Formats: sequence, structure tokens, C-alpha cells
Amino acid sequence: MFHFTQTAEGAQFSDRVVIGFPLSAAGAGRRASLGAVFRTGKKSGSVPERFAGHPPGTIAVLSLSPSENDHTVLARTFRNSSLTMYPNYRLTLQPSPTLASTLALLRTQRIPIVLCDDDAYPDAWREILRACRVLPAPPCVIVTSRLAGDGLWMELLGEGAFDLLSKPFDPSEVMRIIHSAWVHWQNRYGLTDGA
Repeated sequence: MFHFTQTAEGAQFSDRVVIGFPLSAAGAGRRASLGAVFRTGKKSGSVPERFAGHPPGTIAVLSLSPSENDHTVLARTFRNSSLTMYPNYRLTLQPSPTLASTLALLRTQRIPIVLCDDDAYPDAWREILRACRVLPAPPCVIVTSRLAGDGLWMELLGEGAFDLLSKPFDPSEVMRIIHSAWVHWQNRYGLTDGA
């Protein structure tokens, strides 16, 4: 168990945080302390660069797809949505045309949500899940497909993906699944200055 603090100078870890209470006049010689654990998980020596390329108050959604149309529809959906993610964050799309570029971004940036186009890159989502196992805050991987069905949904959930999003994209369904992924990720890994 550890405590993680994000500052302007970077990430800081400690094994435990002890909060001391001031001594009262009546209790001289007695001291109370409280050990507080803020987050459980794997202690890591380094944290990827915080959300490089995205302004504070935004949540990066990385989209692995060669389809400019998919990226256009998703960006418009995010822009037109009145929904903000707790605590008052907006979504921003980060297109990634290849699996190699997606994996490189995941190694260098802390990204909470990844969309993976199963139609263009069958089984790329499995490679992303494998690569994310070593990350201190792995993203929620959402698979997109025109062939979305119960069989694929059961398979990808069994492998550790977050959800399946059918194409063509329905804006309300996109926002429902993205919101659910964000809530899951931030509850597990904490709030950030920008994602």
C-alpha cells in the first residue's frame, strides 16, 4: 500500500502517510498519530509523464483506428456532449492510426481509456491488454466493432477488456460506456490534473 501525490515537479510515492495531532495541554507526553492509506495497488518506482499533450481538465481517450470517420464521429460526440466527467473534466480524442503508435503512447503517457477498432485490427485489443499489465494505472480498453455481439462481448470481457461498443456509433451509447470507464478508472487510480 502506498500514497501517491502528483505535484508540478512530478509524482511522489511514500509507503505510508502519518498525520500527527498537536499535543493538548492536558495530554502532555501523549501523542496520537493516524496512518492513512489513500490507494492500494502495486508500488512503482516511476510514473509515466502525466497526460502530456492534453490541457488540464481534459480526459484523453486514445482511439486505435485507421478510420478518420470514426475519429470524426467520436470527436464530435465528445464536443457536443453536455456531460462532464467528475470533477468537471471534458473528453478529448487522441487518434492513433497504428498498434505500434498506440503501444508507444501507452508506455509514455498515462491514458485512462483506449478504444480499439476490432474490424481494422482484429485481436489488437489482446496485445494492448498484454502491454498494459505492466503499467501502474492500466487504461480501460473498449473494443469497437461492426460485428458486435454477445460472443465477442463475452470473449473480450473474459480477457480483461472493459466493454464492447458497436458501430456505427450511437452518441448516447458512446457517452454511457466512456463515462462508465472513466468512473471505474478514476475510482481505481485516483483523480488527475488532466488525463
